Amino acid sequence: MITSVNTLYYQMEAILALGVAGDARPLFEKAIRDHIKKVVDFGRRTDANAVAPPITLPDGRVLNTDAYVASWLARFDGASTNTAKLNVVLKQLWFSSWGAGIDSYNAFRRTGLPNTIQDPIFAPRKFPLRLPYPQEELTLNPNASQFKDVVYDRDAIFWDK
Repeated sequence: MITSVNTLYYQMEAILALGVAGDARPLFEKAIRDHIKKVVDFGRRTDANAVAPPITLPDGRVLNTDAYVASWLARFDGASTNTAKLNVVLKQLWFSSWGAGIDSYNAFRRTGLPNTIQDPIFAPRKFPLRLPYPQEELTLNPNASQFKDVVYDRDAIFWDK
């Protein structure tokens, strides 16, 4: 499922990687804030008194939402090239995609970013070129049957040339 926050990340990637006109910085701030709001709103549906907890850093500093956003905007502003800015943006995408990692996985496959991901200690297979289709998709979508026998580390997805 593509969320409104995902579309902001797609727009930022287009601006920073493809040279599409626009300013990625306000989109970056909106993506972070919208995702935090989504998480807090989800919690409030369970507990009306839920609030976003402050984050305590190893050095003892405490971050609230505004400080968290400011810290990521400072990283973005400190990046000297569009590729470095995209690296910051896609690292944040990894955090906001927690639990639904297909988008961050595909962004990594397209761009090779973020470049701060640790390589596996033991890689038993080649890096997968696509992810499997869910069984219900293969069962209910007649157009998906062609993908039931895909070898995931051999058969690349259409955009992976």
